[in-house]
Amino acid sequence: MNLSKITVLYLCQGHGLKLVLSFSLFIYIPIIISHTDVAIYGRANKIGSVARLPLLAEEMLKTKLSVSLNPKNSTAPVSFLLQPVWQPNVTVLFKPSKINIAFSVIESDSLPKEWVKILNNFDAIILPDPWLEEVYKQAGVRSPLFVLPHFMKLKNFLENPKNAQKTNIFTFGCSAAMHQRKNIDILIESFAELFGNNSNFQLKIHTRWPYNVTKINQLINKLDCKNISLIFKRFNEEEYIEFLKSLDCYVLLSSGEGFSLTPREAMALKIPCLITNNTGHTTIANSGLCASIECHIKKPAYYESFSRYIGYQFYPETQQVKEALLELTDNYSKYLLLAEQAYNWVQQYDLPQVAEPYAMLIKPTKIIFGDQNRITKDYLETNNKKLYMLYKKVYQL
Repeated sequence: MNLSKITVLYLCQGHGLKLVLSFSLFIYIPIIISHTDVAIYGRANKIGSVARLPLLAEEMLKTKLSVSLNPKNSTAPVSFLLQPVWQPNVTVLFKPSKINIAFSVIESDSLPKEWVKILNNFDAIILPDPWLEEVYKQAGVRSPLFVLPHFMKLKNFLENPKNAQKTNIFTFGCSAAMHQRKNIDILIESFAELFGNNSNFQLKIHTRWPYNVTKINQLINKLDCKNISLIFKRFNEEEYIEFLKSLDCYVLLSSGEGFSLTPREAMALKIPCLITNNTGHTTIANSGLCASIECHIKKPAYYESFSRYIGYQFYPETQQVKEALLELTDNYSKYLLLAEQAYNWVQQYDLPQVAEPYAMLIKPTKIIFGDQNRITKDYLETNNKKLYMLYKKVYQL
């Protein structure tokens, strides 16, 4: 109990005399202690899907918990790293706590060896798609793996869906960095073979990063297709949404994705999608709510971030791409109906929908020692005795 002594002065006046009475009281004053549930760490800015993660996590979790972002000092019982662990400046920034959680993702079927050692120092790992679980286990990650949806801020997309009709000029499009795994060249070449200089069709490619822009421009010029355009600009959200809404079909032929944001953003606008069915795209393809292409060509995965090959990625054949593009145009009404259903399906990834499971992992209301690692609306289950005891101790469950 906190007792404070207060001296009270009371001024009395009577019979021409002024009397000052002084007496003391002891009263109870509660002490309010600021408490933070989780400290979030990561290189945070609004540019780029990875750099937005810490900001989105803060926005999402503050509806459920007390949150701090990149604090210099923290007493939070949980530290949450939201950044690829290969960036040394971020791992230095990270300050461990009683419970340490990392969000991790890769775009091929293997991990860098140095990741495994780092990840095994964390108490729990969040993976944004089920396909990653086996990749991490095979690589030697022994920390408990929890599959939780990648969180997305879809509100402005969902509130501005495109009208269910095709434009006068049927428009395919893609927004991506020009990394090799995105296969922008395959998309351009396939489109050119089918629709090159056909005024009824066009292909619009957007990127906000300078990487390989010159190379892609050279390819477009070589093909001499006037109905293929490359837009190199850093859109704000409103401009980006308008770009997507100018498309009749969103196409991403990636050979490797950890989760894949842009097809889901297109879905949130009711735009039909065509994707490759591999790695992180399998969840979208398995929904049955878009067109997809099986990928049977396996090639070593080159990472610009590491300047080396890590695992394998999976490529489509050009003939498959051409057949899929024709399928979209010939049966467009079918894919418009699927886009209506996809609009409802994709809402599961919006911030308000995923806040609860993330909050349950950080501050569970109930912990169960069981057969698997999973989050439900009522409890956290783990098959890792160390993690189970850690939660029991920290939260006295």
